[in-house]
Amino acid sequence: MATKVVEIKTLKQGKYLVLDGEASKITSISTSSPGKHG
Repeated sequence: MATKVVEIKTLKQGKYLVLDGEASKITSISTSSPGKHG
């Protein structure tokens, strides 16, 4: 199987990725906004 490095923002729900040598399916994705400081 071929592997390639991609940016995090290109990952989609339902796709697979390899993390620490283990294949995993992406079941959900959450993002957060930067918080205010000061």
